[in-house]
Amino acid sequence: MIEFYRSLAAALVLAAGAVPSGAAHAVERDVSHDVRECQEDPRFGETGGAMIGDCLLEISEQVDAEIKRIIARSAKAYCRKEDRSLLVRTQSNWQTYRQGFCELVERSPGNTPAYVNSAACMLSAGRKRLADLAYIVDYGQANCPYQKLLLKDSRFGNPAGVSVEMSSMPLTWKARAQDDKLTLEFSRNERSDDSLIGNVELTGCIFCPDGKEDCDDGVFFTETYGVNSANHSMFYVCHMADGARRLEQFHLSGTLGPFKEREVTEEHGFAWSVDLRELKVVPTNSPRTLIRPDRAGDAQ
Repeated sequence: MIEFYRSLAAALVLAAGAVPSGAAHAVERDVSHDVRECQEDPRFGETGGAMIGDCLLEISEQVDAEIKRIIARSAKAYCRKEDRSLLVRTQSNWQTYRQGFCELVERSPGNTPAYVNSAACMLSAGRKRLADLAYIVDYGQANCPYQKLLLKDSRFGNPAGVSVEMSSMPLTWKARAQDDKLTLEFSRNERSDDSLIGNVELTGCIFCPDGKEDCDDGVFFTETYGVNSANHSMFYVCHMADGARRLEQFHLSGTLGPFKEREVTEEHGFAWSVDLRELKVVPTNSPRTLIRPDRAGDAQ
């Protein structure tokens, strides 16, 4: 096996004839194990050469899918349209930067080692992007003074088998699947009282897979702030067998079962967002905007 495949830093040496810098060593630690796995993968390693670059690009595509998933879900936490737009725009700018920079790497000087370097560039930049997204996922908090989506308590995708001890109120919710029926069960999570207080039947619901990049089906919780207290709601979003999409919203308390506040079913689907003061539903191919409390208006 050609020596430069042992690490990205070595590949840089062969491609550019230069001594690897400290930054190159940092990249080496990030992608060297991927290079070794590609060497050991019979689909790529037996041929070697540019196939190692193909292997790295395949891994990079998996990283990109995770980035897209995080971006899409993080956008749901932003209650201001301008913040959601900024997140999308900065992601697009990053994609443009990475594509251009790694293309330059490939063209320098345009041989097989440069192609491998470019593939490693795409992978390394993607991993760095994932790390940077922690600033909005783990450390940041959307500026939502009136209402916010509680991502920690919510779950995207099919909730079957999920059990969540809520951080926002003294409740635990579970999604129990039995005989093709899915039920959300809510119980108290106090030390001396874990009794069931209510449930919600998700009749006929079909959820997109949790790992799907643009999946925004699931079970979600919001917290709305009043003068002296906070109110909590739960809503679920799913598809139906006929292709329609449904949203049901319930008021929650720590002592009483879920109380239905709203139901929306749209034949051609809809997009949803938790805005500053409302849960907004925009039907597909329609000028209508449905918000809570229920009223129709022009799309915003």
